[in-house]
Amino acid sequence: MDELDQLREMYETKLKNGPFPLADCHAARLTNDEHATVTTFLAYVAGIASHGPRLASITETRRREFEKFVARSFEEKWPATNAKITREQAPTLFRLMKVTEEARLLIGRYFGGDHLQ
Repeated sequence: MDELDQLREMYETKLKNGPFPLADCHAARLTNDEHATVTTFLAYVAGIASHGPRLASITETRRREFEKFVARSFEEKWPATNAKITREQAPTLFRLMKVTEEARLLIGRYFGGDHLQ
């Protein structure tokens, strides 16, 4: 299975299934702005992942947009918010963030970003 098929499978089995762990956001004591940031990040990565094999045929403009978004992890972009999302306080959200990070790295590798952390 190539990277794009793996990505599509990850989307189908782990990223698109709901419901969103709202209770975990409350347990992690995320502010409204932090909750919006988490939700947007998760949705954006899942949206890219949902393309699966179709990523091979996106426009160059869209590719650059996606590459820019996945270039840095959630932890790098929002370290204080990330620190609140712990396995103990928010286990479901924590797992979802980990799977989303795996998808982000897979997307980045597909786009040639082997340097991603």
